[in-house]
Amino acid sequence: MKCPDCKHEFRLTVREYLREPGGRHNCPACGTRFRLKYSVSYVVLLIMAEIITAAVPALLVFRASNNLLLCGFTFVVCSLVFVVPLDFYLDDRWRESIKL
Repeated sequence: MKCPDCKHEFRLTVREYLREPGGRHNCPACGTRFRLKYSVSYVVLLIMAEIITAAVPALLVFRASNNLLLCGFTFVVCSLVFVVPLDFYLDDRWRESIKL
C-alpha cells in the first residue's frame, strides 16, 4: 500500500485488514487516514471470484442435498477460504489509496 500523503509504502497486515473491513487505514509513517479506492475492474473481479469459487459449489450442494442451510454454509465457507484472501491480496497490491 502507498500513503496518498507522504508516499510511504508499507504492507497491509492481516490484523489491520480484519480490523478495518471498510478499507480505511492509517499510514504508519505520518498517521494520515485514507481509504482504498473501488474501481470497476476490482468489483467485477471480486464478483466473478465469488461466483466461481462460492456460488457454484453452493448451488451444487443445494442441488445434491436440497438443504438450504447446507447451501448457505457452503457459500460462507468457500467465501472465507477463497474470496477473502483474494481481497486481502488485492487491497495490499492493486487498490489505490485516497486521502480522507
